[in-house]
Amino acid sequence: MGGTGAFNNGRETYYPSQIKVSNSICNLIAQPNPNSTGFTGSYKSGELLSARANTNAATPYKFSFLYGYVETRIKIVNISGFFGAFWMLPCKKDYNYEWEIDILEQLGKENKTMFQTYHYAPGLPDGVARNASWTPNNGLNNNGAAPVIDYSTAYHTYAVDWEPDHLAFYIDGIQSGSFPNKGTNNSNIARTAGYIIIQQMVENGWSRSWNQLVPDSATSVDTFHIDYVRVWQGTSGNSIKTSPPLSGKKPSIEVSFNHAHGQVNFTLNPQDQNPVSAVMIFDEHGRLVRRLSARDPVWDGTNHAGVPVKSGAYLYKLLDRENEMCGKFLFVR
Repeated sequence: MGGTGAFNNGRETYYPSQIKVSNSICNLIAQPNPNSTGFTGSYKSGELLSARANTNAATPYKFSFLYGYVETRIKIVNISGFFGAFWMLPCKKDYNYEWEIDILEQLGKENKTMFQTYHYAPGLPDGVARNASWTPNNGLNNNGAAPVIDYSTAYHTYAVDWEPDHLAFYIDGIQSGSFPNKGTNNSNIARTAGYIIIQQMVENGWSRSWNQLVPDSATSVDTFHIDYVRVWQGTSGNSIKTSPPLSGKKPSIEVSFNHAHGQVNFTLNPQDQNPVSAVMIFDEHGRLVRRLSARDPVWDGTNHAGVPVKSGAYLYKLLDRENEMCGKFLFVR
């Protein structure tokens, strides 16, 4: 992971020393490298990736997966010339990549435009380089259906829901766009396992082509702040991913997603000796979203005021006469 060369012809070389963890936040720090005299290597930076530890074809990937909901919560870079990226490539030992999922690409100076792009070779023939693309963005100051705001002042979430028939990008739980259009050809959706990359580049080719250079290559420093990276996967191809209960007794509930009605169904075990009295749904911050009656535990994706919630992780709590049982699930619009 350290001492590796630049991506996309940038200034940076990646070193483990540029990854600092403080208060549970992982910081990728890009700063001038006083020991370098050339363009490439003139900056030290940090990267995180779940690829192989070396180029030996027998070395396994540290983490790879096929299909799921992938999300990070980060605070972006905000200085010209620095470039934050959260993306995926296929697990290919020959390095011929027929697809690439750019969940976030952000040029430091452009703090209102969060670029999200899917690159692919039509039909995804093995060994053919990606040469087509789709994005919800329409130029600068456009994030598809997601808001255009200054994203550099706080942490935000960026995600993709990668399913066999579509890709959908998200910013703060709001779907920015989906590919392909519903009911159209899905033969271009990636169907091989991939791995994750998060890195801070410096004056890469894109930045230079837009004349976005670091203010002072001898002193300019920027940091890419990462709170978490999460991958959710289901077992049935539907849009609700569940995890084992966080606490309490043996599970007595099945959580499923009804595509036709956009509902989450909580199916209770009728043989329970201690019948459930209610199902309560909370957001990740512990705030109560809805309380459902055990007689009809179906959630329509709205809060207690009837307002639709954003896509994201939620908690459920089952209440019965003797126990509380908790679990976690992902709601994706």
